[in-house]
Amino acid sequence: MENYTYNSFTLQLEGLKVSDDSMYPAFFFFLISYLFIMFSNVGIVFLVFTEKSLHQPMYLLFCNLPINDIIGNSIMMPRLLADMLLPPSERLISYYECVVQAFIIHMFSTTSHTILMIMSFDRYVAICNPLRYATIMNKKMVIKLTVSAWGVAFVLVGILLGLTIRLNRCRTLISHPFCDNASLFKLSCESVFINNVYGLTFTVVLLTASIGSMILTYSKITAVCLTRKNKSLNSKALQTCSTHLSVFMIMLFSGMVVIILHRFPKYSDYRKLAAILFYVVPSGLNPIIYGVQSAEIRRFLSNVFQFRNNNDESAYREEVQHLSAWCIDNNLALNTKKTKDLIVDFRESKAKAHQRFFFLRRLKKVHPSPRILVNFYRCIIESILTSCITVWYGNCSASDRKALQRHKRCPQRVHRIAKDSSHASHKLFTRLPSGRRYRSLLSKTSRFRNSFFTSAVTLLNSAPRR
Repeated sequence: MENYTYNSFTLQLEGLKVSDDSMYPAFFFFLISYLFIMFSNVGIVFLVFTEKSLHQPMYLLFCNLPINDIIGNSIMMPRLLADMLLPPSERLISYYECVVQAFIIHMFSTTSHTILMIMSFDRYVAICNPLRYATIMNKKMVIKLTVSAWGVAFVLVGILLGLTIRLNRCRTLISHPFCDNASLFKLSCESVFINNVYGLTFTVVLLTASIGSMILTYSKITAVCLTRKNKSLNSKALQTCSTHLSVFMIMLFSGMVVIILHRFPKYSDYRKLAAILFYVVPSGLNPIIYGVQSAEIRRFLSNVFQFRNNNDESAYREEVQHLSAWCIDNNLALNTKKTKDLIVDFRESKAKAHQRFFFLRRLKKVHPSPRILVNFYRCIIESILTSCITVWYGNCSASDRKALQRHKRCPQRVHRIAKDSSHASHKLFTRLPSGRRYRSLLSKTSRFRNSFFTSAVTLLNSAPRR
């Protein structure tokens, strides 16, 4: 009769069966893979959170994926690498550590599906409702989607492991490289019918919701692309969707291989290897796929490693040569003693450099003619506002529209008051002795500081002089 050890708190992992000749190559392969996964995913998270141009809903939602990869591989890979160097009899793990590992591993696989589901919703809104994208995908919606992706996975996996913890254990050997729910409830000699039913239902519901959401969103995106004849927008939509679809297909294929190998017990060693690769391959390919396909990430990396390298000014020198050649062709001569240049590069990573008024203020310091200032404003700043007004003006709130109209009418009212000496507020708009600026108003309360008169004086003093 077989001897059973009931409810032992020390379990033994079977681990990955590797021969002595291939042990160290396999160890270094998984070690290098683990280091690459950690470095690439941590780099993506750091890049998204530090670069303001990447603070967009698409990248903030995608950032959940590398965070999930970091957590899942940090729990599974170090333990696997340590067990590979130990003999099978010394591969021991406590029951509580095994439960935590199983919970994190199932959270990893479940959250991968839920994150890709909310990312598909983001792509659907961006392509099918581009004018309402900023209104729908605001900060609150991003937080709700993120919390729902992690919360749903937490509840489902919590119930899954809760049904397993309630069982009494009569075995101690886990026939798997790491702990998971199936290996835990196989330790019990009691009936596991409820565990099998819930596990099967859990898997079917998760896969149905994941695959169904992909089919639904991408069918609508395809219909929009076919009815819309703008080739540039369709190519951009295809590029962003292919990235997301590639990540989903890699994860789905890796999981299906593990499920299929479960049906063939004689290939148990291949099943164990496929189970490990299910966590390694998608986690390593996700940052590469998004890093190569994302134009914003490529642009940022090129600015860091190319443009900023050794203060390269080749593009600036090329523009100067074009200007010199144009002057020669038109029988003009550059007066280098009186010429002042200003390098305007919107690829700078500083916060002020992203604000185009910053360059207008820098240009104003060299005291050019008012005509140059007006032309610079119309070409660099006003052109952006007028070209984008069809998008952002429709999404403005009532308070934003009121503020915009107030800034538009403010100079007209001030000039009218300043010219009319009989106006009651005429004395508030007096010029300084230089005649170039208005005298600032002393405001002791915030109500007066935010009033029309104080803000009008501030606006007039900051406006370019003609």
